[in-house]
Amino acid sequence: MLTDHLDHVRAQIAELVTLEAHLEKLLNHAAQDRPTEHDNAAACWILEADFAEGAATG
Repeated sequence: MLTDHLDHVRAQIAELVTLEAHLEKLLNHAAQDRPTEHDNAAACWILEADFAEGAATG
């Protein structure tokens, strides 16, 4: 049972590391690009686009 739990925790850690890298990439992208009409939107266009991509593939 402990081995299963450890495997589960390791899988969660791997997912979080992947998420961290993805968020850093989005942050760097947002910091380097010029402001657009989306910058005054009610919600972040990057997160909306990312969510739409995830919904399409998930």
